[in-house]
Amino acid sequence: MNALLRAALTALVVSAMFWSSPTFAASSSAADEEPHAVRFIDLGPLSAAIVNRNRVRGLVTVQITVEILKPDAASETQSKLPRVQAAWLNVYQRHIGRLSGPSERLDLESMIGDMRQASDIVIGKGAIRPLIQNIQYSR
Repeated sequence: MNALLRAALTALVVSAMFWSSPTFAASSSAADEEPHAVRFIDLGPLSAAIVNRNRVRGLVTVQITVEILKPDAASETQSKLPRVQAAWLNVYQRHIGRLSGPSERLDLESMIGDMRQASDIVIGKGAIRPLIQNIQYSR
């Protein structure tokens, strides 16, 4: 019985040391922590028709996400997001207009470069970057 009491007391002391140690102590509550800045914003799908000889030849749908490169500009980015979306939609429509059918593919490097230029004009140089998540071509 004496050995059992000693083992229980040792376990109690070790657990008290473990939980009171600053290294292993529980972190502060979520209310005490600062909210982290938004890094990615999903814009949802953008769709555009491929028109050739006054007929719709197909549809291209692109899923775009915005990466915020400057965390201090996150609130400004979110407030100007509708203007960025409009600028990116214009770029997207211009690149879709170059296609003659769904068998042709978008020049993604050129389109992303044009989208970056448009967002640099709206928000400022190097604040955000477009990320293309998915492209779907359909007839």
